[in-house]
Amino acid sequence: MLNSPENAAGLPTTDMTESEFNAERDRVCAEFAQKDSQRQPGQLTGIEYSIVGVLLVVAFVLVLVFQ
Repeated sequence: MLNSPENAAGLPTTDMTESEFNAERDRVCAEFAQKDSQRQPGQLTGIEYSIVGVLLVVAFVLVLVFQ
């Protein structure tokens, strides 16, 4: 792309048609959505968040009781 023409913003242009662009965009978005929907290492589940919330409330109550 060193010798490709540039658009008004000075960025290199490509020979993609609008339909090719839309197909590529859809592919990239679908790939990202599939990758993003997987649980990441260390990510808590809903029940784990609930347990942590209950433990925080219990700890707060205990602090208030034993002050």
